[in-house]
Amino acid sequence: QAANSPASAFALRYNRRVRIQTHMRAVQQAVEIAGGIAPLATYLQVSPMLIAAWIQGATDVPAAPFLRIVDIIVEHEGARIRGAIPLSEVQSFRHRQAANS
Repeated sequence: QAANSPASAFALRYNRRVRIQTHMRAVQQAVEIAGGIAPLATYLQVSPMLIAAWIQGATDVPAAPFLRIVDIIVEHEGARIRGAIPLSEVQSFRHRQAANS
């Protein structure tokens, strides 16, 4: 497949659309966790208008703020499920992981 083929162009457009949708959903979830656009904007040190543009997919989310957004989501979800997995399962996983190393 040539880099300029119609299939290649479609794949690039599709990948961009998926990335934008993923970023939009992540930003929206971080807004909900933070308690609003203003608190998230303050935390990320960006304008609330930029947060709104990210949610709408009007502009790309740069890598550094996106990684901080991912951290917010991971910390929130980790705190939410902490203790939900029985300790015996965690230990069993660690033993399997060590055996496969």
